[in-house]
Amino acid sequence: MNTVRDDLPRRRYRTSRSRDLVVCLFTGLAAIGLYYALPSGLNELARRTAAILFVAGVFWATEALPLFATALCVIGLQILFLASDGGLAGVFPALSPFPAGPDGAPLKLRDTAFLGSWASPVIFLFMGGLLLSSAVTKHGLDRVIGSRLMRPFSRGPTLLIFGVLGITAFFSMWMSNTATTAMMLAIITPLANTLPANDAYRRGLVLAVPFGANIGGIGTPIGTPPNAVALAVLRRAGFEIGFVDWMILAVPLAVLMLVVAGVLLRALFPPAPGTALPKIQKQDEIDGRGRLTLIVLVATMLLWLTGRWHGVSPTAVALVAAAALTALRVLDRRDVDSIDWNVLILMWGGLSLGHAMKVTGLVDAIVGLPVIDTITTMDSAWRHFVLAAVVTVLGVTLSTFMSNTATAALLVPMAMALSPSDHGALAILTALACSFAMAMPVSTPPNAMAFASGSVPVVSLIRSGGAISMIGVAVLLFGFQPMLHVFRASASRPETERKIAVVVPLSGRYSAIGTRQLRGYEMARDEIGAADARVRYVDVGDDPDAIAAVIETEIMPWKPDVIVGPYTSESALAAARYLAGKGVPLVVPTANVDPLTQRPGTTVFRIAPPQQMMAISAADFIAGIREESGITRIVILAEDTDYGRAAAGAIAGTCLMKSLPPTRAVLFEDASVKATAAELQLEEDELIVVISRSEAACRHLIETCSAKCRVLGFSGAFATANLRDFAVSRAGTVKRDIDVLSPWHATEDRIEATRFVGAYRERFADVDATGPHYHTVQAHAAMVVACRAVREARRERTAVVDVLRAIEVRTPLGPVRFIDFGGYHQQNPANAVIERWTAQ
Repeated sequence: MNTVRDDLPRRRYRTSRSRDLVVCLFTGLAAIGLYYALPSGLNELARRTAAILFVAGVFWATEALPLFATALCVIGLQILFLASDGGLAGVFPALSPFPAGPDGAPLKLRDTAFLGSWASPVIFLFMGGLLLSSAVTKHGLDRVIGSRLMRPFSRGPTLLIFGVLGITAFFSMWMSNTATTAMMLAIITPLANTLPANDAYRRGLVLAVPFGANIGGIGTPIGTPPNAVALAVLRRAGFEIGFVDWMILAVPLAVLMLVVAGVLLRALFPPAPGTALPKIQKQDEIDGRGRLTLIVLVATMLLWLTGRWHGVSPTAVALVAAAALTALRVLDRRDVDSIDWNVLILMWGGLSLGHAMKVTGLVDAIVGLPVIDTITTMDSAWRHFVLAAVVTVLGVTLSTFMSNTATAALLVPMAMALSPSDHGALAILTALACSFAMAMPVSTPPNAMAFASGSVPVVSLIRSGGAISMIGVAVLLFGFQPMLHVFRASASRPETERKIAVVVPLSGRYSAIGTRQLRGYEMARDEIGAADARVRYVDVGDDPDAIAAVIETEIMPWKPDVIVGPYTSESALAAARYLAGKGVPLVVPTANVDPLTQRPGTTVFRIAPPQQMMAISAADFIAGIREESGITRIVILAEDTDYGRAAAGAIAGTCLMKSLPPTRAVLFEDASVKATAAELQLEEDELIVVISRSEAACRHLIETCSAKCRVLGFSGAFATANLRDFAVSRAGTVKRDIDVLSPWHATEDRIEATRFVGAYRERFADVDATGPHYHTVQAHAAMVVACRAVREARRERTAVVDVLRAIEVRTPLGPVRFIDFGGYHQQNPANAVIERWTAQ
């Protein structure tokens, strides 16, 4: 069990007090500068959290303050600057604006959100482990058992090296590795002192103690604080890792690294010829309370190892063991006072900081950085490997020069956010990497203790510890994929079936559209089969303000893997706000939800490209026909809605950047479309771009404008089949060409579309003889992708959202690849002059 002690002999590595004060001063000034330098798009609480994170990182790296003191500062700063009560918000309300949360309401954090991290079950699990360790050390149980276990290994140099590594590692799995190192050094140092001072084997024998303690700590959840930090972050994210589940992964890794360490130490520090090893001295027998300690220790270990059968949590087992030790007078008040409370405080500060980074959106902002976004959009295998390489190298590097607990507190929450769908494997990898840093005396307390013994020069420690660290990085990287499979099996809670919730407007003004969507949904289910998933339809009517309540009361208790729908942009936005951070992806069978493109980190997918991508296509098309058509001006006729204004702005801005002719936009309401058309003063050298989701409006404007000008139709992000057919029919009778912008009418997709139309007419001939409406086609494509995503997620034991980011299927709309809104959150600015035309 790794601990952090301020009485360790690190004085030669610590800065002077005056330098500490300078570091504190400049860190504070730099944090203030960072706060003001961060982009205004980052919400207020996230900017403050970033400043606090910077302060914590610098203080933990430089130890300008003791590690636990920095943790307490973190808690205090969070309450002062982030809490809605108990901090500065109550004193200076005007200076404490709270941004909107996922539900649209102000994001207000109570002080208990930060204080409550102290009550994390993982902290109490670790506290129980510290009390057990204290009892074992107090009554000499460690020395007696250690000496007895060591005696058989003293028959040869190689055997002794591996014996020291293995026994130290075993003790470090269950008790403080500071105490373990002290115990083993007490056993080994007298033996090493009998060897010649210039014998390299003497250094290797002493180094086996800290290396064994460092490696052994990864073996159990209580073995080292980074393990506990990772478990706490996973628990908060909804993943449960059992005691045995951790050991199934970590113990083989520890054994492998112990073998590597033994081979390296034996090769780097060979014994002098003829080296004779004295026998290890026998320790005194344990007393009655030592026997009680042994009974409690064995019982606790057995309960931890059998947790999946009896169901008692490891935290409860640890607390019962601690209660037994104090009730039996094995430990007294002084013993309880003397455990490493500073470690627990450090963990508390780290967990609280990680929680603040998550709830304020700072982690999402970091994950949304362009360099991270580039990595997360790679193919699955490469994405996992690159992310694993980044967190592993960063974890080992930082932990080499600062506390591995502090490093884990900084990195594990970000690792969890980088790949939330890998069931915590990346977070676990980060914690393990932090424990593999052992190249410097300051890297871990066992290293510092071995160096302080005077038997190990720093060069020997750097050479051997650095080699083990680098090999550890390689082992973690190449073992990450097996780790991913292990944690998918152990960390997830598999259900017997997958569930798809479909929100559809079956009542209200959009009921006709909802009926068409329902036909598409049902056709998709029949085509691919619904044996792997249950589908539940929920009527959401036409009130976007009510959809959050419907999802909360009727859908979320059902625990769906994915939600398909709704129809309108307003309802999709409301659903997205409610689902933010809840881990359930939303598949929207429509395209007109562009405000979502402004928010990174969403798990909302739609079936069409964002308007910016469509705008680029429109601008490229206009550039291509500009010369042949003699176009000198562009007129955008857009519906007066959020969608229409966004589409008009996107096209106008893109045309401006491509140095196309001047653009003006005219907004109209459906009721005033005829008046708008009558008022237009059009010239033959103008290109008309029609943006409307109303087929009636599109038809009227095209008929009016195409007599004189060339027209580009832009109906939604799809050009509907009806609009396309209408435009084609008109093209032969008007003076100028009519063009329809659509990504879904490639020639190679006609077979798929024809097949679908035939199947649709065969099934629904009695209700819709004219053929499928485009809402039916969109709904069909959405359900096909959703069903295949849940099927593949079940087969691969991965998250549905990961599959949605990569899946591509053929549909009547062509090859459909759903697009995560977060991937296009940086839109080009709109540069259009808006003219408003209304009915007289």
